[in-house]
Amino acid sequence: MPNWHTLLFDPSPEPRATPRGTPGLPPGFRTTVDQVARRLGMDPEHLLTVMRFETGGTFSPSIRNQAGSGATGLIQFMPATARGLGTTTEALAGMSPEQQLDYVERYLRPYRGRMRSLQDAYAAVLYPAAVGQPASHVLFRQGSRAYAQNKGLDVDRSGTVTMGEARRAVERRQGAPPAEAPGRDWGRELFSTTTASTLPEASQYASSGARDWGQALFG
Repeated sequence: MPNWHTLLFDPSPEPRATPRGTPGLPPGFRTTVDQVARRLGMDPEHLLTVMRFETGGTFSPSIRNQAGSGATGLIQFMPATARGLGTTTEALAGMSPEQQLDYVERYLRPYRGRMRSLQDAYAAVLYPAAVGQPASHVLFRQGSRAYAQNKGLDVDRSGTVTMGEARRAVERRQGAPPAEAPGRDWGRELFSTTTASTLPEASQYASSGARDWGQALFG
């Protein structure tokens, strides 16, 4: 995520190129991702992009949702989901990235062969019922708890979040450089605004990281 404090307050920030690919990943992790993706019948770049988005670019198996939902790891496993997979979020947090990929594969296995696009790969994590739905499919509507928790995805401020909007949020993260440790929440400090809320329990997962204030301020 860009350093919006620097961009907002530094009078002459240096422009930064956005590298393609995923620099800095351990070779063994990338090899395991390729193997998992092949078994699931999906593009490994889609799997990497989803994990990059869910971990704020860190690919950390121990990263936890900042809003306190308990969601943990590469695809932000909720505690109940972890138990359903025969483990706990505490155990997941203590694993290596390669070890946790085994649980990522177990979770995604029911959607094997159906995650042919980035949109469907992310749907399997965000809201599994939306796998296979078109970009126009509405996930959340204004007035619901789910919408309130994910209204940052409503880019056109229409009162609905569509699958296409959710996919575009993930695409914006694609190719970004690996994130450093979570920094200060400038949204909270500047505007007394809380960080992004978790996804509802029904969707099993929570979004990671602080709100993208560049999008919020200038999008």
